[in-house]
Amino acid sequence: MGTEIAAGATGEKSSLRELIDQHSAAVQGGKEAKASRQAIINYEPKGDGEAYLKLTYLAGYLIATKSSLSIQELKSISENSGARRRP
Repeated sequence: MGTEIAAGATGEKSSLRELIDQHSAAVQGGKEAKASRQAIINYEPKGDGEAYLKLTYLAGYLIATKSSLSIQELKSISENSGARRRP
């Protein structure tokens, strides 16, 4: 599945909400969770609302699963958080 997780049926990128729904379903179903999680981590928020949603979802996921992020994942999140676009 991998790259298709990040693209919708029309070839457009999925919204953050769609990626979260896919990841949640994958975790509950026990399949494709890693690709879904990576899609969320690499997702570039379209504004502050999505940036907060992304970080809140990932924080909740990490707490619930008692897992952590790799250095590369942390780097990707900081690069795609939207923080650099703020004045």
